[in-house]
Amino acid sequence: MGVPTSDFKILPYSPPPTPAASGSTPLITLNKASTWTHCGPLLDLSSLPPSFHSWARATVNGNLLPDLLSFLSFVHVFLADAQMDHYWLTIRATRSTHDFDIPRWHTDRNFFDLEGKGEVHWKLATTLVGPGTLFLADGAKARSMQKKTRRAMRKSKAAKHDCKVARCLGCADMQEAVRVRLAEQMKDYTVVQAKAGECSFFRVGGKDGAVHSEPVCHGDRVFVNVVPGSEQELRKLTGQWGMEFPRAWAIGVPLNS
Repeated sequence: MGVPTSDFKILPYSPPPTPAASGSTPLITLNKASTWTHCGPLLDLSSLPPSFHSWARATVNGNLLPDLLSFLSFVHVFLADAQMDHYWLTIRATRSTHDFDIPRWHTDRNFFDLEGKGEVHWKLATTLVGPGTLFLADGAKARSMQKKTRRAMRKSKAAKHDCKVARCLGCADMQEAVRVRLAEQMKDYTVVQAKAGECSFFRVGGKDGAVHSEPVCHGDRVFVNVVPGSEQELRKLTGQWGMEFPRAWAIGVPLNS
């Protein structure tokens, strides 16, 4: 299969549903917004952790497993080909929102403290329910525009403030201003979006990361994000947060679900 050399690529992992099958597929809806995360070796797809099933019962109406397992089967083959056998896997369920009516064009930061050899600068993602992530087709052009816009905004009068706290309102205002400016500047750029049965491979980091945004989403959405890493990288990361390794957990659902 091989790791793509481009900053992003749309990859099919499941045959698209036929019109007849689409009409007979049970609707999946959400009870609440929540997330389930696994950090560790590739999961045994024949027996997912109990915490996943507890999360799914509390969050999802309908059977998410067929589509999820189809995607994870593809991920495991892809990672094996890249000689990777650990990941940080997140399933994020969200409800209708207007937060992304204005695109949030950005590149993702490198998830790990990238030191030494064997660094990974990419991830895989798909949407099991709802619209897919948006990508700008010309990543180099988009990254150049990002840098120019941020540089111009920093020089503006609006950027001049004393930043003395970790969560600076001035910096937050600046980020929102940059977001609005980029949305306007990039409104005519070519946008690519994965469809049902497709996932996105994309690179991270400001140098060659894919420029992307959450889609407009006025309904339920289930997004799956896979960040591959070595056992050492993941152990270090969870250790910095005082967490055991390997680990699976949910946020947004009762502990006894």
